[in-house]
Parts: sequence; structure tokens; C-alpha cells
Amino acid sequence: MIGQAFSLDSGNRAGGVARFDAPAAFGLPPTDSDSPPITWSKTPASSGSAPLPIEPPCRIAGRFVASPSPATESHAFRWEPTKGTPWSIAVFSQQLGQPTDIRMTIDRLVSAAEEPERWQQVAVADDSQAVDDGAIQLTSTDPALRFVAPETGSYRITLDDLDRGDALAAEQFFLLEVRPAHPRFDLLAYPAFLHKDINQTKPHGVHGVAGGALSLRLLAVRRDGWKGPIELRIEGLPAGTQAAPVVLPANQSIAHLNIGIDETIEPWVGAVRVMGRGLEDAKASGEAVPATIQWGKSATRPFVRARLCTELALSLSPQDVAPVTVALGPDPVGEPLEVQAGTTVKVPVRLTRRKEGQGVCTFRPQDLPPGITAGEGQIAAKQTEGSLELKIDGKVSPGTYTCWVQVETPVKWTPNPQRLQRAQDYRSMLQAKREQAASDAERAEIDAALKLADEQIKAAQPSGKPQNLTLFLPSNHTTLRVVSP
Repeated sequence: MIGQAFSLDSGNRAGGVARFDAPAAFGLPPTDSDSPPITWSKTPASSGSAPLPIEPPCRIAGRFVASPSPATESHAFRWEPTKGTPWSIAVFSQQLGQPTDIRMTIDRLVSAAEEPERWQQVAVADDSQAVDDGAIQLTSTDPALRFVAPETGSYRITLDDLDRGDALAAEQFFLLEVRPAHPRFDLLAYPAFLHKDINQTKPHGVHGVAGGALSLRLLAVRRDGWKGPIELRIEGLPAGTQAAPVVLPANQSIAHLNIGIDETIEPWVGAVRVMGRGLEDAKASGEAVPATIQWGKSATRPFVRARLCTELALSLSPQDVAPVTVALGPDPVGEPLEVQAGTTVKVPVRLTRRKEGQGVCTFRPQDLPPGITAGEGQIAAKQTEGSLELKIDGKVSPGTYTCWVQVETPVKWTPNPQRLQRAQDYRSMLQAKREQAASDAERAEIDAALKLADEQIKAAQPSGKPQNLTLFLPSNHTTLRVVSP
């Protein structure tokens, strides 16, 4: 199976470009029993001659020869599709590590049999679909398109490499695949570091505290014309956590899954899975591929690296308690809210405040579907209730939608009091041993350890003191059922 890989860009940061290759993760689905087998051809495509006849479904391997001259080397293929039949036509080259930028052109033969051949352009594809959430960009310079022949007849697929020159390797390889269209989606999941400006996000590991909430970001890459809504859910969560299913609306590509954590959570470390299911087509389903993003420092500038990983790890700790817990929607949480198109509805926003979280809370709506709008709101310091005003356009299609709010609030937070406590407890243990030491040599050894323990306490003191921080906290998702007026 040939896989689809992307370059994973770091967005608008000084860190440059991070890249991963995912040959199995974003690949093509296995051929099912209703589809003819995909065959291989080791014969290179012809260049500067008659188009090479092909019989889809097929995969054809070829190569471009680097040349500094302006002459363009083209590879042409001829086939006979039937009117109205959807096909998927894709090129794999840059995704396979080649320094290429291929453009694909499809022409239809419009001349009569006894006339010189005349071709009419019917489609052009350059870069394939790109998904950008501001923190991650899934891009590829390989062309891909869903093609439906307007008429039964002869068609020509032409490939040109737009990136050429003597600085390139002697040969750049490519793979052309033509197969029946298989509408579907691929999903990528990674931890979301919440911030009001997505370009300031710095994703890291998924660690949750008692009474808090975590957020996972989902990117959907829609393929072969898939446009329908996708239901997303998390599997494998431990007791004491909740994550409502989320509906990614039609034609949208970014969503979040938020995990609520009880105050009585037990320590836990494990892996969870994010599953997607097409609401309008049960055959379209799959598991999200986990990704991880690492930030580091170099002598000149920070860098960011992104890689696929084998699992989506999650850790939970009761040692700390979130300063604020945010609940959105009717009470009890999870009950759907039925609204009419063309109306305005106020959705309750409730806060559970703790000692460190008594400041003003500004909440902003997230992942609103098209046609539903809302402004930000505020809950005054020490207050616990507010409302999110949603305006549902009259043209919003009836259906199920989900949204949530992100709360920004100042807090006094002690980052890691346990570190300081451990260092102090260790020193106390050493001091007790010194008092019981039986010899000068033993006391001298303990004195050296005490000196190191004092240094550890000094290093841990900043993490044991309250700091003024601004937190961005996710709420639960609330479900909206839009009905006709």
C-alpha cells in the first residue's frame, strides 16, 4: 500500500519547518472486495512521444531527468474513461522524498478519427489539498484530484515537473495512481495548547489535573470528494473522565475533543484512541493518527519538530487541582440543546472556582459551525454564572452541531510544589541521619550530601512559589440540535 505523507510546517514561527513522512498513516485504504485489484507497471512513462496507454485501476512508476535547460520533460498517459464515473487520480513523488513539484493536466481528445489529434484541457491539478490550523500545516506539492469524465472517450494525463535544474538529483521518481474514487477521510490528532492566538500555540504532552480539562485537536483530510459530517469520539478513557462525542460539520477540517476530569480522579497513565465515523456514510470510518510536537533550543534560534507517534498518551494526577472548572450548556452537562434556525439562544456558562481562580473570566466560542455566530463574554471576578449568546442564521441546515468555549483567566498558580517538598523532605532525612552518625567520616559524607540537598532546595524554590499566570481553559462540548422553524 502506498502511503500519503505530508510536510508538517510550524506555522508563523521563527522555528522554521518541521517535517514528517507518514507512509502508512495517511495512506490509501485497502482495496475492498468490490474493487478490482490495483496492478503495478514497471514500465516508465514515455516522454516526447505518444501517450502511454493505461488501463485503470493501475499504478505507473516513472522518473523525471533533471536538466538546466528550459525544455520541459512531460510524461503522458492515455485512457478511456466512461462518462459520469468518478475516478481518483493522484501522484506520489514529493511525499516519497523526491525534490519535485509536479503539475497534472487532463485533456480530452476532441478531433475526429480522420483528423490530426486535437486535445481540449478539462482539468488541472497542482498542489494537493492543504489543511492548516495555524499550528500545523499538512501540505504536499503532489497533485491529486477527483475526476469525472464529461463525455465517454479518450483522455490524456500529462505530468510536468515544475522544479528542475542542475542542482537537483539526476532523476526524480514519481508514482501515478488512477483508481475508482473512494470518498473518505483521514484524521490526525495531537495535544492542543490553548491560547487565544493559535499562532502562539506550543503543543506538548497531555497531562491533566483534578477538576481540570484537556483538549485534543483533530485535523481531517477529506479525500476523493468526501464532504459529509464526521462524528468524533475518544475511546480508552479511565474512570473519572468524560468526553462527549463531537460532530465535525460538513466541509470543515478542524475540531477539538475536550476531556473533563473529576476532582476525585485517581493517578493514571495510559493511551487513548480517537475514532471518526461518517454520519452520512457508515463505511467511512477510521482511527486518528497520533502526532507529537517537540520544542527545543539551538545556538541560534528555537526549533520545532513534529512526528507521528504510535499512541496518544495521557497522564492524570490528583496532586494538583484546577483553579477553575468550566461547564457549558444545560445542567446536567451533556443534555442536548434544541434550537430553531433563525433564532438567538443563550447557553449557560457556569464556573466552579477554587482559591486560585477568583479573577475575571473571559470566554470565547470555539468551533462554531457555519451560520452560527457568537461574541465573547465575561464573568466578573468571584462570580460563577454567565451566558453565551448564539445567533443561528435562518439558512443553517437542520442537524446536530457541537461547540465549546475557551476561558481566559488570571490565576496565582504554584507550578510544582511537590518538587520543593521532596527536596525539603530529603534534606530532613539526611539531617536525621547525621544526628545518628557514629563517626566523623560518616558525618563528613552526610555533610557533602547536605550541601547538594541545599542546592536542590534552592533550585526548586521558584517552582514552589505562586506565580501570576494567564490560563486558557476548555469547557465541555455542548450539543446543538438545529430544527426548522
